Amino acid sequence: MAPIRDGFYLLVESVFADLPDDAWVLCVGVGTGTELAHLAQRFPRWHTSVIESGGFEPPVQFFQAGLLHAWFSKRASGSAT
Repeated sequence: MAPIRDGFYLLVESVFADLPDDAWVLCVGVGTGTELAHLAQRFPRWHTSVIESGGFEPPVQFFQAGLLHAWFSKRASGSAT
């Protein structure tokens, strides 16, 4: 599995390479968090927000959709802190 994982990390890092050093990144459905931990080591100044959506009932998913909307709205307005 290591070659597949390493190839995935290489792909993800190349996709995110143009983001600023202090980028805001939203991670949805991180599972065990292995990939997130790798990205945190690779890009230590990133600000991450995590939403884990697996297996939740519709009311929780509705709440998470509201969080997503608020997260994107805050960044679009330039008021991210």
